[in-house]
Amino acid sequence: MDNLPRDAFSIMAKPVGPDCNLACAYCFYRPKKRLFRHPHPRMHRHVLERFVKSHLRLHPGPEVPFAWQGGEPLLAGLGFFEEAVRLQCRHAPPGKTAHNALQTNATLIDRDFARFFAKNGFLLGVSLDGPASCHDAFRRRRDGGPTHGAVMAGLELLRSHGVAFNVLCAVHAANQDQPEEVYRFLRDAAGATHIQFIPIVGCGEAGGAGPDGAGGLGPASVDAAAFGGFLSAVWDLWRREDVGRVFVGHFDAALAAHLGQPGGLCAMARDCGRALVLEHDGSLYACDHFVDAAHCLGSLARAPLPELVAGPVLAAFARRKAGGLPEACRACALAFACGGGCPKDRFAASPGGPAAQYLCPGLTAFLTHAAPELAAMAAVVRQQPAFRLVTA
Repeated sequence: MDNLPRDAFSIMAKPVGPDCNLACAYCFYRPKKRLFRHPHPRMHRHVLERFVKSHLRLHPGPEVPFAWQGGEPLLAGLGFFEEAVRLQCRHAPPGKTAHNALQTNATLIDRDFARFFAKNGFLLGVSLDGPASCHDAFRRRRDGGPTHGAVMAGLELLRSHGVAFNVLCAVHAANQDQPEEVYRFLRDAAGATHIQFIPIVGCGEAGGAGPDGAGGLGPASVDAAAFGGFLSAVWDLWRREDVGRVFVGHFDAALAAHLGQPGGLCAMARDCGRALVLEHDGSLYACDHFVDAAHCLGSLARAPLPELVAGPVLAAFARRKAGGLPEACRACALAFACGGGCPKDRFAASPGGPAAQYLCPGLTAFLTHAAPELAAMAAVVRQQPAFRLVTA
């Protein structure tokens, strides 16, 4: 659950921009290379230090989260992250501590990286789409070769060094009909106790879904109804075997909604603008899925972080989600739980047609399927002495 103040935000820093050693078919960020002149961008030390100092001072809580993403952030090299930790220690104000999380495809992890992550308490997010047949369908090397074996080897290094990790599993055309197999593989073979399922809508160069306009679905896109069936099947298995032992992002967010609390998934939140993106050159954007000129808040090279965050671009973006909800979403009894979904997934079925939330059938099916047990779970949680309602 999100225990930050409601006015807090996170920043996903991309030290290598969209650069990656893989060529996953459904990657939405790889096409962002056209925004930058250098094919292999890297964050300069002065941008890193400015970011570290600003974020430590601006973040309201005593524990300041630093999230490193890509592309593949490990392309920045071990020295970059060693310097980041040194700067965090040097610039942390009294009473504040930096905590690092890093999202990776895990193929570049070696013993040196694993030892560093263990020593410095990094939380690793590993991209893994299930067994090899599911994972390798779209997650390929630049030469077209498979990646599953390399990911599992990297994951084993993390486990052997005691590095905390979770798994981000994309749900797409190749694994949408194998929910139990995928979940059991992530739980048993990968050893994951925290899993987030990411529905693929629109696919890199091949698809241009949303926001709020005509969109296209590439070959990897998940079927909306199938996504609901996937979540529902995993829910049933999880309820039988893993409550309190394995944590699934959609389930935590749905329970939080039934408790009147903010959940941990921005797609199911009531508003946007709490997950910013810092590119390698110091430019700050409103969202990972909206890295473009219209959603650029400015640059750390020209303005301090508080000024960029307080500017009109982010305020307008935050209002857009609720203000732009399709009519069907505004009238839906489940809107409190799904939040209208991610704005990037709103698009017209045909040019000029009305915008709709592509994943609505799936999210509706899952939330309806799980509703009785979610209500019962919420009632039990409310009786706990430590329960505190965060939002009305």
